[in-house]
Amino acid sequence: MPTAINLVPNNTGSAGVGSTLGTEAKKWDNIFAGTGSIDAISSSNGTTDIFADLLVRGDADIRGNLTFGNSTSDSITFGAEVSSSIIPDANDSYDLGNYVKAWSKVYTDDLYLTGSSGAIYQAGTKRLTLGATNTFVGNISASGGISASQLTTYDDITLKYNADGGDTLVRIYDSSDDGIIDVYQNNSITARIHGYGESFIRGGGLVVSGSTGYGSNITASGKIDSWDEFRLIDTNESGDTLARIYASSDDGIIDVYQNNSVKNRIHGYGQSYFTGGSASFGTTNDSGKQLTVAGDISASGNLNVQQITASIGTFSNLPSSPVGIPTGSLYTLSGSQLGMEISSSFLGNPAKIILIK
Repeated sequence: MPTAINLVPNNTGSAGVGSTLGTEAKKWDNIFAGTGSIDAISSSNGTTDIFADLLVRGDADIRGNLTFGNSTSDSITFGAEVSSSIIPDANDSYDLGNYVKAWSKVYTDDLYLTGSSGAIYQAGTKRLTLGATNTFVGNISASGGISASQLTTYDDITLKYNADGGDTLVRIYDSSDDGIIDVYQNNSITARIHGYGESFIRGGGLVVSGSTGYGSNITASGKIDSWDEFRLIDTNESGDTLARIYASSDDGIIDVYQNNSVKNRIHGYGQSYFTGGSASFGTTNDSGKQLTVAGDISASGNLNVQQITASIGTFSNLPSSPVGIPTGSLYTLSGSQLGMEISSSFLGNPAKIILIK
């Protein structure tokens, strides 16, 4: 029946009458209480033992030191979310997981390593050491970009297409103590920069742009080889062609342009010609003629000309009785000069030759 009185034990916390509510053999089924507190103190060891499940509805404020479980078979399950920091009692003393029981994933905004080693391990092997110099041990694979003020590696750097199993695009590596950069097309090397050996470009072209200084020059103390052609272009890659060195079959050709038209050509086996400007041999003086020669001219074959005018000099190896040369006009010039005018087809085309001696 309902009661309107308080139940107060006869003695406080002492063994005997009035010390317990119920007995070991006769327990209360449920105890319902409103607001208030339950204070329980054991006079023997200062603990309160609950030999059943404990269900607390509402907020719980537990003060003092807490120990959950007394063996590895005990477990803790959080159905709620943590709304405070979790800070260890001592610095650099406790672990979060271990080698055989690791957390699956750790999600964090920032990761701060406060220890002096700054090491990150994977399966017991140190993979990353953070500090003034960040050191990675093993391969680094990135699907995005890698940004660093300085990047040092003791092995290779490889750029692949799309994924780790994709085609190799660029590889930076060492051969003995020499550095090498290889550029690929369809997994084949088309360009190489070698620190000591052969460097080459086999695919595409080489464009060097710039206004002054080293940015606009290609300088080599050794040879420069090309399997295609060399081209000089005005201002930039879309400008007029000025000069071109290239191959025709197995013959070399040098073309010099004016307004994108070939004016002068040196051909290794075919026709060479000069149709733009003038040419001087043996002198830098411009005589106003298309061809100026300071010195002797030697020809083992025929010389086809329209007119030759020579000053005082020596004409040697002329035929004594050239067939087809009629007797010309022989006359004396001022001083000791002797002139002879010959009109003949002996030199291939009808020609007028004036010899002055």
